[in-house]
Amino acid sequence: MGGLGATGLWLFLLLVIAASIVLAVGSIWVGKRTFSDSAGREDNTALSPFLTGVGLVFGALLGFTVVVAWEQFSSAETHVANESSSLTTMYRQTVAMPAPEQTQLRVLLRKYTKAAEGPDWARQEGGGGTSNYHRDVSRPR
Repeated sequence: MGGLGATGLWLFLLLVIAASIVLAVGSIWVGKRTFSDSAGREDNTALSPFLTGVGLVFGALLGFTVVVAWEQFSSAETHVANESSSLTTMYRQTVAMPAPEQTQLRVLLRKYTKAAEGPDWARQEGGGGTSNYHRDVSRPR
């Protein structure tokens, strides 16, 4: 889902909701066609456990999906923090190097950092497509 953006995420959410509605309506339709009308509405209790089972399975799958998405988000956050820490350490360790190598390595580290930014960082800087939760309040706008 990483490449879809906010619009793609909302479209995916709408698709999941629409598929759930179609599944529920289809289950009711199959139940009405499968079970005879000879039994009264009060006596036809076979459909209720079926729909309860479908609801439980859907709920469990939705729960697992949320947990996996949260774990992936946490993992990505950890990787970003580790990479930024490593880059900072590498940059600081260039102080002990001779001047030509120090300059060359610092230039390479800056190039890597700019390449790793990608187009999303500029969009995040402007507040587009991301939440404002992790905004740096110490930096003036």
